[in-house]
Amino acid sequence: MIQTTCEDSPVKDISTNLVPASNTQVATMSSREIAELTGKEHKNVKRTIETLMGKGVIRDSQFENFEYINNLGIPCVGKEYRLEKRDSFVVVAQLSPEFTARLVDRWQELEAQAAKPALQMARSHLNCVVSRIDTRFREDSSLTISRERFYAVRNCATGSACSCV
Repeated sequence: MIQTTCEDSPVKDISTNLVPASNTQVATMSSREIAELTGKEHKNVKRTIETLMGKGVIRDSQFENFEYINNLGIPCVGKEYRLEKRDSFVVVAQLSPEFTARLVDRWQELEAQAAKPALQMARSHLNCVVSRIDTRFREDSSLTISRERFYAVRNCATGSACSCV
């Protein structure tokens, strides 16, 4: 079997899975997968990676050999970079602002969803406290806090009209 380096030839079949980097537990993404995600040619992705490494924007990454069959049916050996998560985001941001925008939007959605349960729990706890204080006001008219001030805070806590306190 003859193996040649056919880096610029179109690739018939590539693997696009995240895989652990050699001898570590850190997940990486290949420059070929980045090319597929962004719709860019692999050689252009590699050039971008090399430029960003040269500027110190991303860490220097080792390249690895991979085997594939080109469109002519010839076995070839190519070179790909393996990038960790942060560096893959930086490269994609450089290559495809549209993809980066979708990625940022999705992260914002996920973070908003994660914040909702905490906000609901805090509001529920505050409502419970307000209810207890309200009960104390009804039971003991000698409390010194201003009723108007308390009810203004209660309205804010329960989502009713909120006024300056």
